[in-house]
Amino acid sequence: KVLVLFSDGDDTTSQVPPQEVQRLVRSSDVTIYPVAFPGQHSKNSSDALRARAFLHSLAELSGGRVFQPTASKELAGIYQSILDELGTQYVLGYVSDNPAHDGKFRRITVELKRPALKVRHRPGYDAPKPEAPKAPASGTMQLVLITHDTVEASIRRALKLIEQDGKISGRAQMIRIEKL
Repeated sequence: KVLVLFSDGDDTTSQVPPQEVQRLVRSSDVTIYPVAFPGQHSKNSSDALRARAFLHSLAELSGGRVFQPTASKELAGIYQSILDELGTQYVLGYVSDNPAHDGKFRRITVELKRPALKVRHRPGYDAPKPEAPKAPASGTMQLVLITHDTVEASIRRALKLIEQDGKISGRAQMIRIEKL
């Protein structure tokens, strides 16, 4: 599941703090690729730096990457880069030696012996809770494009739509692409 988020990263009307949004992202199965456009603040102002840092944190927490186009004509290349990356990913799995079902965050580290290779991954995962385990994910890749809105509202809406297993309903700017 992939979320391409178009935003300047500046949150002006959210009712949920950024830390809660980050917690939601960390516990989701979605990889976020923010497409960061310049906002209303000057490029190196503290507000602009904070907004970009927030978008970078969403990408890092989810295993995605931030794109910063300078013109809309760069979007096709960004989409292709995301699709190329998704097509060349490896999925690594392991069984934890910690049997506790406590819902706590567990850090993971991935190290490579070949320094020329780059690895990007989630910083960890939430251990299962004592209740019921999550249902397994379907085999389709869901790509949701969202136009500018508040970051928190966009992420909540996209995560909710993705959890509906592909029953995308809502405004016309929502698009679903399936990889067959």
